[in-house]
Amino acid sequence: LYEIAHDSLALQVKAKQSADVVKILEAEQLITSRFALKSKFHKLIPPDELVFIEPYLNNIKLDDNEKAFIAESKRARDRKKRLKTFSQILIFAAISVGLLYSIYRNYRNREIHDLDDREEAIQDIIRFANSNNVLALANAEKDPTLALQLEKKALDTLEIAGRLCDSLSSKSYKYIDSEKSIRGQFLDSLYK
Repeated sequence: LYEIAHDSLALQVKAKQSADVVKILEAEQLITSRFALKSKFHKLIPPDELVFIEPYLNNIKLDDNEKAFIAESKRARDRKKRLKTFSQILIFAAISVGLLYSIYRNYRNREIHDLDDREEAIQDIIRFANSNNVLALANAEKDPTLALQLEKKALDTLEIAGRLCDSLSSKSYKYIDSEKSIRGQFLDSLYK
């Protein structure tokens, strides 16, 4: 029983050794054939073949030209990896910039919409005050008390519009300050 186990183990060791020897011979043959192709076609060893060859390089006897050829192939592979990494970083940066710009535009559009709504409300109030002024003037001779009440209502309404204009000009619009100042001047001209 002991001899059978020993023989079985010896066969497994021999098979393992011969598998390694076969791999070393394949790697050596691959280097030789790729080096011959380099002379004709100026092609380096592809990265997937380098992965196969690298574990066996210490067990293969190479001349200086073959060592230089392998080193050149490794540099080309590394350069290609760096270029791929740089491209991925560049794509990520471009996507990030696009996303940030999209977020900026979204906030800016919200602020413009808010500014438009506030301006519209102020203009409605000013129109209401002006209509009260017109009514006051129309009723000045018929009913002076009503005319005074309408005039007071118009002045109160204009005062409210003025406060809204002030609150609008003091509101911080982070993304549209220049547009806000132009519109604020327009609203001030309406109010005055």
